[in-house]
Amino acid sequence: MSNPAKPICEGVEDYLRKKQDQPNTPWANPTGSLVKSSECGCRYCYAACNAVEFNDEVEKNRKKNLDASLANSVLDFQSSTNSRKITYGGDNLSVEFRSSGLNFGQHSGLYFDHQGSSSELFVKKRDDDPIIPVSTPISGYTGSEESFEAVIKWFKECIKTHHTLCPTMATPSRLPLRVLDVSIPGTQDVRLLQNNNENGYYASLSHCWGSEKPLQTTLNPNTLTSHLQGIQWEALPKTFQEAVIVTRMFGIQYLWIDSLCIIQDDTADWEDQAAQMADIYQNSVITFAGSASSGPRQGLFRNADPKHIDHGLSGTAMPEGLDVIRKRKPLPHKAADLPLLRRGWVFQERLLSPRYLHFGEHELIWECMEGMSCECGALGNEYSSRSSWLKPKTGFHQSSLKFLNSRAHAVAGVWQSAVEDYSRMILSHPGDIFPAIAGIAKSVKDATGWEYIAGLWKENLITHLVWTVEAPNRVRRCEEWRAPTFSWASIIPKEQGRSGISYYLMTVLEKGLKTDLEERKQQDSRTDIYATVVETSCEPTGDNLSRKLLSGYIVLSGTLIEATLDCSATQGSWKIAPNGRTPLNSSMLYKDYDFNQDKPRLNHRDTVYCLKLIGLSKIPAHVNGEYLLYLVLRKINRTCEASHSVEVDSEFERIGILRDARGEGERRLEELSEECAILRNALVKIT
Repeated sequence: MSNPAKPICEGVEDYLRKKQDQPNTPWANPTGSLVKSSECGCRYCYAACNAVEFNDEVEKNRKKNLDASLANSVLDFQSSTNSRKITYGGDNLSVEFRSSGLNFGQHSGLYFDHQGSSSELFVKKRDDDPIIPVSTPISGYTGSEESFEAVIKWFKECIKTHHTLCPTMATPSRLPLRVLDVSIPGTQDVRLLQNNNENGYYASLSHCWGSEKPLQTTLNPNTLTSHLQGIQWEALPKTFQEAVIVTRMFGIQYLWIDSLCIIQDDTADWEDQAAQMADIYQNSVITFAGSASSGPRQGLFRNADPKHIDHGLSGTAMPEGLDVIRKRKPLPHKAADLPLLRRGWVFQERLLSPRYLHFGEHELIWECMEGMSCECGALGNEYSSRSSWLKPKTGFHQSSLKFLNSRAHAVAGVWQSAVEDYSRMILSHPGDIFPAIAGIAKSVKDATGWEYIAGLWKENLITHLVWTVEAPNRVRRCEEWRAPTFSWASIIPKEQGRSGISYYLMTVLEKGLKTDLEERKQQDSRTDIYATVVETSCEPTGDNLSRKLLSGYIVLSGTLIEATLDCSATQGSWKIAPNGRTPLNSSMLYKDYDFNQDKPRLNHRDTVYCLKLIGLSKIPAHVNGEYLLYLVLRKINRTCEASHSVEVDSEFERIGILRDARGEGERRLEELSEECAILRNALVKIT
């Protein structure tokens, strides 16, 4: 017979009081002793011990007398703005209440961490328990009827209630040039359909090609003709078969798959369809994503790890009422672990699709323009941390971009955030760097009317130049030219190296870029742009954004300072020094690439040039000095060709960014340089 549960212990009562008094404060980070918890008698302390399978160790640990500074029986919840995961060994236990207003964090239940392993407790409905968070069991198989019921629920809710950003199905969209007809009566087979501006409902597939290429439509051999007649079910790889199955379950007649709907060995057709990519994904009803699959034969459907399947608590001395509590290992929600979401082409497929259904390793994950959900409930939780997931899709919707267009710096921030994510992804062909993001660029252009310059925007060019490389020693300049050096696209990771582009310097500068009058009245800083854009040139191989580049340059006007590159013999760090002086103490050089190993190689005492770009000053000016950024340039040793409309002083390549954070009483680079080293109103061409 089960033991009756004691009243809630002092720790939980104290937590509930704090939560009632300060409902908007996240209370977290309790730690405690397993021994004291097991002896407490409180149902929640018992559940904590059960979660880490401590029941059989009570007697042994009592003799060791290992106690933490906070007993779990007096759960001392502390206020915290960051939910920290702390791993304790031995007798110690880390606990976090997560969800239903009790918590914040990326998991959905009552979360426990002990000796490197974690558990999660939840109930299925609020009536089962007033404190334990409510969550949802996963089906255990992403191709199950239960999983599909969850998807249909999300889909219907989106169609019925998401009227601001998510399209309805009131009228069908124009079909892509080619689609697969998956609704041929009396057969599982499909057929490639080539239409002429017909309308219809269709789904699309987002998938990894992998080293083993999928089934393709080609001219040589001529599979186009045979695919128009029909494709046998057995010829489809597993991922395609299961995408067809899901499309049919939705009652959608057509499915778009890139390898079958684009003629892969016809350059003209490929370029034409690549230019339509934004429309293809934006007009699809839903995109199915094989997020957990690295190739076409792995399929969409997966069996979950049994540890993630919920089960009841165990034990002979279980207090009354705990049979409703479920236990499982928390489900991961880390986008970087999913092969598909590391691929460069998939980046825009996800952002442009109105609805994107991930077939993950353990569960299904739903994203639309107005929401996000998963089977376990964590990503749909109001308090969930999505730091390990991807940024929401909302920002690149046309309505969002048009709304933000009144504040140019806001749209620029959305683009810069996208560049940060995109730069960490993998492209099988480095030359696809611009085609693979062209759909998103088209969305920005359509919403703003801006001019696209090699991955940057002319209307905000100065702020778009403020990119840095997170790990410059892991990247190099492209051996085969794909972008001018002023563009983030000129940098590529080395083999086995991973890095990304960062616009974090803009987090400081944007404080002074407010355009709203009321915001300006409240701000205590001002951002000044010191360089001006004189001319830009960007020549693609064709007449749209999806094409590769042939050439590009910009001409800026501003103050150009000749300086010296200094490499510390002891620390190996690179700095900028005014000519004839020691390096600036208050400055930091952000290299674009590894100066020691990659071309163009740079050496200690080489001459460089710093173009004064943008700065932030406090108001009043004497408070905390100034924060200046310079483009660091290398003069090109060749005859400078005349640009289209202006005569420039010299031609340069970009090699980095200099941050000169001058405190009160300190002198900046311009003040420490001799006048002969300063060229004011210089016309600088950067290629």
